[in-house]
Amino acid sequence: PGNTMTVEKVVLNIWSEYPSQDVTLKFYEDNNGKPGNIITTLNNIVPISQDVIGEAHGYIIYEVVLDIDPITFEGGGNGKNYWLSTGITSSWNGKRVFWESTTEPGIGSDIHFSVVGGTWNLHPEYNAVFKLLCEDEPASNDDYCTVEPSGSVIPMTRLVFNNVDNIS
Repeated sequence: PGNTMTVEKVVLNIWSEYPSQDVTLKFYEDNNGKPGNIITTLNNIVPISQDVIGEAHGYIIYEVVLDIDPITFEGGGNGKNYWLSTGITSSWNGKRVFWESTTEPGIGSDIHFSVVGGTWNLHPEYNAVFKLLCEDEPASNDDYCTVEPSGSVIPMTRLVFNNVDNIS
């Protein structure tokens, strides 16, 4: 509450036979627990990296990193919810592409889906998996935000926004 968050990169785990060619991101306002009005649409984002992180069910799992023009979200006095949707173009037309989801509880609201501009429908018990790399403004002075990398260890980050505790 009372903070803003400036998103600079988005990281998605994508299941596909081939790398992604480009990605469209849409950020939405909250409309009583489901996506509302579109805040902004970012088209034709070419991934800056696509590392293979595994395989499952005949698909390669890519960690897709997207560098975007910074977008600032206001937290408001009581915190605020926002929604994210993706559109992904595979490098091989006609091939299926999936965004990783989980049934782990407590990481956010359940997935909603819409068929080309139709109404939003709930997909209960599933959450989309993604990371937002951003700046917290004003910067937090909490001890858990202080990282001291050692050797080749990549530090973990923690983002708490609107009572969702996202540890990556």
